Amino acid sequence: MSGLLAVEDLLAVLETNSNVEGAVTFRNRWLSLFTVGIIYLLVRMHLCDWQLGPKMDVWENPTAFASQPTRALSIANIHAKYAWLALWPR
Repeated sequence: MSGLLAVEDLLAVLETNSNVEGAVTFRNRWLSLFTVGIIYLLVRMHLCDWQLGPKMDVWENPTAFASQPTRALSIANIHAKYAWLALWPR
């Protein structure tokens, strides 16, 4: 989400005439956005015991541990079900 905010802010600044005051506020907004993003990532990593992702075993996510044809077909089946629900939610 913060990436989308940053891109929107950059496009808004490029669209308008940039003066000195605008450049200072732009820099402050981006600095605060970057700082909040880094703090969020550090807190999240601390809460997850400094792991990038959860440790899963075969019982929690059997698709991740399946052989290649089974994994690909299972993932395709899941995507097909969600695509059908998006087209026909009833």
